[in-house]
Amino acid sequence: MDKRSSNRRRSDREFGPSSGGSAARSRSRGHISAQSSQMDTVAAGRAIPRRGRDAPKPQASRVRPSGLPRIIQILAYGLLLFLTARVVISAWDSVGARRAELLRKADAVETPFQTAMVLLTGGQDFWTDASLTGTINKAVIPAAGTTSVYVKSLNTGAATAIDEDRVYPSASLFKVPILVELLRQQSLGLSNMNTPIKLQQKHWSDGAGVLQAQIGKEFPVHELADLMIQVSDNVAALALLDLVGTDNVNLTLQANGLQMTRLRIGQTTRNWGGTPGENTTSAREMGMLLEKVATGKILNEKYTREAIRILSEQQQVTWLPSLLPPGTKVAHKSGELIGVRNEAGVIFGPRSQFVAVVLTSDLADYDLAAQSIARVAKAAYDYFETGKSR
Repeated sequence: MDKRSSNRRRSDREFGPSSGGSAARSRSRGHISAQSSQMDTVAAGRAIPRRGRDAPKPQASRVRPSGLPRIIQILAYGLLLFLTARVVISAWDSVGARRAELLRKADAVETPFQTAMVLLTGGQDFWTDASLTGTINKAVIPAAGTTSVYVKSLNTGAATAIDEDRVYPSASLFKVPILVELLRQQSLGLSNMNTPIKLQQKHWSDGAGVLQAQIGKEFPVHELADLMIQVSDNVAALALLDLVGTDNVNLTLQANGLQMTRLRIGQTTRNWGGTPGENTTSAREMGMLLEKVATGKILNEKYTREAIRILSEQQQVTWLPSLLPPGTKVAHKSGELIGVRNEAGVIFGPRSQFVAVVLTSDLADYDLAAQSIARVAKAAYDYFETGKSR
């Protein structure tokens, strides 16, 4: 009997008959299978990581912020916002203070009249200065044509005039009353400098300006005002006159004692005398108007300054400042037609401020007229700056 038979019999004895041994072996295999199944389940739960492209990317673990309690966090954020706002406000205040300082310095250097405005609250009465009269008579060039002059110191009232009540075509000086009425209505809240104005065909005019090809387009009022003075734009002037009304312009002139300065263009419901379509003025009345503007008799302080600012901008055509020291501030307006050259302004010297108006017509020589205007301004400037009228 071989060894395997002997072992088999031993097993039969130990575990019973063959059927019992088979059952035991079945139970043993079942037990092993159950254990294997449990191990597979555990292994599946542990998910042995795979390698290569099929391996899933590890997920970042989510960490709960431990932080301060929510109420403390809110308080911290509020404090941060408060401190940020304080820093911004402080910086803005510093900028505002610096701007105010620069403006004060600029006013002191560039616009000496800003200080004088406080002194001239009531204006100064006109009195004829004989010495000034002689000086201005020498400055006028008679060969230029018919000439009228009005010069008056805003500091002392010392003045002179030559044929000052003669009526002249105002040429583009008519734009000064339009500007005055525009700013007057603005100060009363009747108009807004930012309002867009659409240029219409009725506003078209040839002559000076840059807006002739812009009919149908819109421009804010303040831009039209600047163009009306700086480049003497006729289209801008007619658009603004349409806005404020010819009658209102003339009523304001009349209320301020001007009888010969009239506009007769645009839409009107009144008869203002004279030739329709012809705007007129005199040297005296244009000087009176500019003095009232400069001394705050027509506009409040804010719009007085605005009027002076606009009239002081660089202009394409000008004669009054041409012989004055460089940098001299002149708030003015010039105008010319066939046979006519006019200019009127307020001149700001370091020591004096004065009105100068020179109107000319029947010109034989336009260049002589320009020289005559410039010579009058220079003679008056030199006279007042030396203090001879004080």
